[in-house]
Amino acid sequence: MNDRRMGPRAILMSIGVSVALATRCATDAGIAATKPELTQRVVAARSGPEGRSVGIVLTGGGAFGAWEVGALQAFFDAWRERYGAEPPIRVIAGASTGALIAPFLVFGQAGVSEVTDWYTRVRQSDIVAPKLGAILPLPLFAATTSSVYGVGFTGDVATGSSRLWGKLATALIPKLERIGAAWSAVPPLRLAIAALDFKRGAPRVFTNSPSDLRQLPYGILASAMAPLALPPIPISEVDGAAFSKNPHLDGSIYAVAPIGELFDVAALPPQIGLTDLVIISAFPRFPGDDDKSVQPKPFPRNPSFTDVGDRMTVLLSEASASKEIALLRAALALRAGGTSPAAVAGITGLRIPSESPALCVLAPEHRLGSHVLRFQPKEMRTMYELGLGEGRGQLAPAGRCALN
Repeated sequence: MNDRRMGPRAILMSIGVSVALATRCATDAGIAATKPELTQRVVAARSGPEGRSVGIVLTGGGAFGAWEVGALQAFFDAWRERYGAEPPIRVIAGASTGALIAPFLVFGQAGVSEVTDWYTRVRQSDIVAPKLGAILPLPLFAATTSSVYGVGFTGDVATGSSRLWGKLATALIPKLERIGAAWSAVPPLRLAIAALDFKRGAPRVFTNSPSDLRQLPYGILASAMAPLALPPIPISEVDGAAFSKNPHLDGSIYAVAPIGELFDVAALPPQIGLTDLVIISAFPRFPGDDDKSVQPKPFPRNPSFTDVGDRMTVLLSEASASKEIALLRAALALRAGGTSPAAVAGITGLRIPSESPALCVLAPEHRLGSHVLRFQPKEMRTMYELGLGEGRGQLAPAGRCALN
């Protein structure tokens, strides 16, 4: 697919992504008050596997999700080597590409292996196709269609095309009953998918609870729909309602790293107390660098419309993810200093339970590229291998996320 078609979409999409960045600006003063070394230091983890419960947060990032999958495999490998078993994951939260990865984690290592196949073999044409309207002059196109690309969405979980909706429905619908059963299992495993209801202008979190289960596949797809590039997904406000379907889109517009959503779902009765929180981000700490970018094309000195649009999307997402993680670190520091959960929630918006989890952030050492919506198997395989290698280094005994 001609990569030059991606530019107008990326610029328009980034308008929405900027909302997430703006929502964090008000917290800058509080974040800046935390010690710089805290942003790299891991809160001391509990020793031994007994009584451990792990929460996983998966960020947005489009094709960069391949790095996240590699880092996930590194985490599974490190936990198994340290404790002789798979990690006891109890809550999983994902946005955008993280929403596509999240439901596979319900199935442990088998799910990680399955989603690895997705992120190392997928081609652009496997998941999206240009709409005919994309060849129209921009003013006419903008007045007649809601997105540049389609994803094969039919509105029916039983049917789909070879595009993203077809792949998602084929992979998840047969597993949906088991995904739902995990909600009330002993111990439970809860899923939180961050999407955005564009009609209401409000977040919408889809879970694997009995009341949400039928809507979950639609919510996962909606969370991955980058505005204007990909189509809004109509979803009822109430499960089963045939009317009042609102357009839903990318959850990373308001939460690149859906940390608050993870804590909120964990707090539902019966509350899940998390001992460990692992955030897997597709973006380095802002500002990253392009010294070892996987995508080979450097940003030009005289950028085109396409170049600016794609670059803007990456930088806004990178900055937003960094601010959201910094906000979490500030909240954990407040809790460690004795501030009550209610006071921390009032200051940061994060409802951290009475006992704060140990924190590990796995993220690339360098920026992966400037094109989050360029799905090329060779590049994504390289990103996966990089995530696997960097994840292992960060989880090693001398790394910043060493398991204890």
